[in-house]
Amino acid sequence: MNRGCSSVRESNRLKTDRSFDPGSVMGSNPIIPIFSVSEARIHAHLCGDGSVWKSKEKRSLADLRMHKRRNIFREEWKLNYTNTCEQLRDEFRNDMKKVFNRKCTKLHNDLDLKANGVKHILIKLRLLGKNSHNWFIPKELFYSNNKIKRAWLRAFFDDEATIDIQKKVIRLKIVNKNGLIQIQQLLLELGINSNITGPNCDNTWFLNIRHENIFKFNNLIGFNHPKQKEKLKELIKHCLLNSIINS
Repeated sequence: MNRGCSSVRESNRLKTDRSFDPGSVMGSNPIIPIFSVSEARIHAHLCGDGSVWKSKEKRSLADLRMHKRRNIFREEWKLNYTNTCEQLRDEFRNDMKKVFNRKCTKLHNDLDLKANGVKHILIKLRLLGKNSHNWFIPKELFYSNNKIKRAWLRAFFDDEATIDIQKKVIRLKIVNKNGLIQIQQLLLELGINSNITGPNCDNTWFLNIRHENIFKFNNLIGFNHPKQKEKLKELIKHCLLNSIINS
């Protein structure tokens, strides 16, 4: 996700809507197939550090001879996942192979993973034609068990979260306010409170996890990203020390 200046208009706080109904956003039928843990992670990584797009590709001569097509071009959907953390790249690559039997190609010094011809995958994940501004969490996630919800949240926070030790906060900063509200609801269903502030001067929004909810996040979700794991440990120490000093 793009990240810019971080000033916040604190007056524009969004309160958690405890009456939020995921079915009201994406349909009301709860009898639906659930996402697997691997599918939840793939979806979250594509919403975080991923991208999807459509390109025109020239058909091969063999294809043109076989089918006698008039249009020599075809549309092809592609996806990309970019992360500096090898562990997260391996997680994404292994999940894609496990769930969709699709091998991801390494690009640009191994920091990028790419897969072509993924229209059926994006349809399954509800991400066809989506971007940073309009992706959403499918209703399958809201009707899934807590293990799958935690997997989605951990993967997304691995990609997008920052930890500020001095301000004692775990924070997301993204442009998709509706997506952020859905994340807030998923957290709430796990008993983790948060608040949303914004918009910032670059039209992004913050989701902030503070106080005792940091401990809940650590126990229920945490990070797979090694550096974020260490930073979360440091944040927990600071919060415990501050609690002792103020007691």
